[in-house]
Amino acid sequence: MGLGKLKSILANSDYVIMNEVGWKLLLESSLTCKLSSPEDLLNLGPQAVIITRGSMGVEVWTEAEKFSISPIKVDVVDTTGAGDSFSAGFIWALLNGENLRRAVEIANAIAAISTTRIGAKNSLPKLSEVKPTLAKLNLI
Repeated sequence: MGLGKLKSILANSDYVIMNEVGWKLLLESSLTCKLSSPEDLLNLGPQAVIITRGSMGVEVWTEAEKFSISPIKVDVVDTTGAGDSFSAGFIWALLNGENLRRAVEIANAIAAISTTRIGAKNSLPKLSEVKPTLAKLNLI
C-alpha cells in the first residue's frame, strides 16, 4: 500500500488505533517516509490517534491535546487479544455516549482484564465481568 492509499484511508477514518509495534513499523516503512509523529497522522484526517503501549499505558493525540492513560496493574497471563479487546471496549464506550478520554479509559480497563486470561477467544470479557472493574476505577 502506498502513501496515497494510506492518506485516502485516513481521510475517511475518525480514529486510528494501533499498538507501539505497529506505530514503529509505520514509521520505518518506506511508504510512509513523510510520517514522523502522530500529529502527522492527524493532519491526514482522523480525529484522534491512539497508540497502545501495553504495560506503559495508552497515548492519545487530537488536534486540541495530547494525553496519556496510565496502565492498569493486573497479573498478566497472556496478551493475545488485548488489542481486539481494547478496540471493542473503545467502540462500545463511544456507542454508549462516552467522550474520547473516557472511551480510552474504559477500553484500557477492558484490555487489561483480557490479559488475565489465556487465548484470544476466551480473553474478551463480558460486560457483567467488566462493570466491577469499571466501578472500582470510577469509570461508570
